[in-house]
Amino acid sequence: MFSKILIANRGEIAVRVIRACKEMGIATVAIYSQADQDALHVALADEGYCVGGASPADSYLNEERVISAALVSGAQAIHPGYGFLSENAHFAALCRKNGLVFIGPTPESMEQLSDKAKLKEVMGENGLAVIPGTQVLASAQEALAAGAKFIVSPGFNPDTVRYVKAKGGLILPGTATPGEMEQAMAFGLEAVKFFPAEQNGGVAKLKAIAGPYKALKWMPTGGVSAKNLMDYLSFDQVVACGGTWMVKKDLIEAENWAEITRLTREAVDTMLGFSLAHVGINCLDAQASERTARTICGLFGLPFRAGNSSNHAGTAVECTKAPGPGVHGHIAIGTNSVERAIYHLERRGVAIDHATCKTDAKGRAKAVYLEGDFGGFAIHLVQK
Repeated sequence: MFSKILIANRGEIAVRVIRACKEMGIATVAIYSQADQDALHVALADEGYCVGGASPADSYLNEERVISAALVSGAQAIHPGYGFLSENAHFAALCRKNGLVFIGPTPESMEQLSDKAKLKEVMGENGLAVIPGTQVLASAQEALAAGAKFIVSPGFNPDTVRYVKAKGGLILPGTATPGEMEQAMAFGLEAVKFFPAEQNGGVAKLKAIAGPYKALKWMPTGGVSAKNLMDYLSFDQVVACGGTWMVKKDLIEAENWAEITRLTREAVDTMLGFSLAHVGINCLDAQASERTARTICGLFGLPFRAGNSSNHAGTAVECTKAPGPGVHGHIAIGTNSVERAIYHLERRGVAIDHATCKTDAKGRAKAVYLEGDFGGFAIHLVQK
């Protein structure tokens, strides 16, 4: 039986552990950030130590400071609660190294279970059926040596993250829980993989937990398909999606690169969602603009809408009050993401007139013109 335990957490879980310890006659040590010095768990514990600033990365996830607080207080063990350091094999090993008991799984067990590829191997070796998946490289070292520009790992392995970052590489580790996400943020990562996405609650879960993680971006994989792709990409904290529907195993084995290319291009087209937004007609002045717009409205029963620089016939036709780009006017193409459209069109050799780019309040592109003339019309992209 321990006589003193440090609780490496805050909030309700810390309060529960402290109360349980009191019932068992065990002294408790709380840790807290500068923002939590008046929190309930601090008041209930027998001792309390500040371990850093308001950010979890600077306090509750700072392994060295947590260990130091335990050693200074004379605690014999550390209870991690859930989240934060509870799934961190490196921290559990650090506890052992410093003569402290980590109340939870052994570092070896967590290492084995945190790497989903390794876990599948263990399950297979013990006679359990597993779904075949992409064969991952044996190590990050091999991946970087093979020329990989960035690494996407199946699960969150702190040692792999450390190695890749030390080598100057980019890594998106697989995460499924807030605890893993907070560990990733503690490593300074700005984006992680969310896997398995659909089985883990989908985009609804990401939106539900996004509050504390405004700076974190996700790449969902697992259950993502052409049907639900835009459900994910419409959420502004999702930077990309992955899915095996584009690179099916049988197509790879048959080396059917043409079909794989078609499927991936189809996925990109679905993501961009190009459609005709409106046609703009260049008019000489405000009077000509209003006259033209009202004429079109009268012909087709469209509502007239006046604007500062143009008049509109419904949503389909814009009549400018002064000549704009294009000899006759412009064609507006709507897209789900102007920024993604710019990237993919430039990859296809399309010239973009970046000087015409307009941005929203968050600095994201919302409209831009393509360079060149298209039958007397200019073409510009607009955000849907």
